[in-house]
Amino acid sequence: FLYQDLKNVLHCFSFSSNELWQKFILGRIESKIYPTDLYGNNQNQFFFNTDNQIYAIDNAGKDLSNFPKQINNESGHGMYLFYMGDKYEYFFVDDNMIYGYDAGGASMEDWRPRESPVPIHKELMQYKKRNKNYIIGINRNGEVIIWNRFGKRVERDLDFGMPLATNFSITPAINKNYRPELIAVNNEGEILSLTLDSLQRKMYKIKLAMNTHHFIIQTTDSAFQKIAYQYKDKLLLFDRNSQLTDTVKLAKNYVLQKVFDIDEKQSFLSVSDGHFSRIISSHKRIVADKIEGEIIDIVADELPNQYFVLTFDQLKRVNLYKFSL
Repeated sequence: FLYQDLKNVLHCFSFSSNELWQKFILGRIESKIYPTDLYGNNQNQFFFNTDNQIYAIDNAGKDLSNFPKQINNESGHGMYLFYMGDKYEYFFVDDNMIYGYDAGGASMEDWRPRESPVPIHKELMQYKKRNKNYIIGINRNGEVIIWNRFGKRVERDLDFGMPLATNFSITPAINKNYRPELIAVNNEGEILSLTLDSLQRKMYKIKLAMNTHHFIIQTTDSAFQKIAYQYKDKLLLFDRNSQLTDTVKLAKNYVLQKVFDIDEKQSFLSVSDGHFSRIISSHKRIVADKIEGEIIDIVADELPNQYFVLTFDQLKRVNLYKFSL
């Protein structure tokens, strides 16, 4: 596990909760921490960025050659690392400009930079079609822009048809016909979907209160999604036909916090009252309770149905828990 504390120190913990090393980082980490195996030797390297640097470190916490790399990240976006079929490449969004770098930190000529007519919504995504890799960006007007790996725009007709709410993430999904699609929320709180390869748009009948917590989660069938959101003290789960399938009553003061997708067969929801957290499986079962602090990550153990939970408690301590199904 890797975790950055409030003093910007990055900590690495083993599954037995022993601290392996510490590393001071100049600034808060603004992206995901991406584990990679650049050299194919079963040794991890980790990529992430702060507001002005991109870091690449090995599994002992030492900087890789040419890193950290200076950047200008006034927009506050994180970097995105994708495996493009034969090598890793990472991309960085600064308002409506997209920059691409190879894994060694060199700027790629084809991505120097690419421009979206309107600022990108929140994130970039990777899209694969017929064994080819593409980069997707959605701007705030709901237009979907697709570039091939060489930075050439290849589609111009994809559009949600309306502006999107900037406080909700856009989620890639697979529909019941095994087609890739994007799910988003408009400014009215309505859930939208756009099928990438057929240009079909659909608006779900579910309307979200804009101040509620909501997430889109994947269930045990990889070709079927559930939509989950919280309304007052209830966690509501809907199927793709907008039909309510399950209701989970939450204990007093508990709020839906995060969704952890372990694999295509297992997802967990974490809820918290500000002091303690509990974990609910995608089958509505409470699988872990009275966990002190905020849940940072859930990772599968090598043993079947065994999971590790990394938390950050009120005393700013990192703790490790374990539960089983």
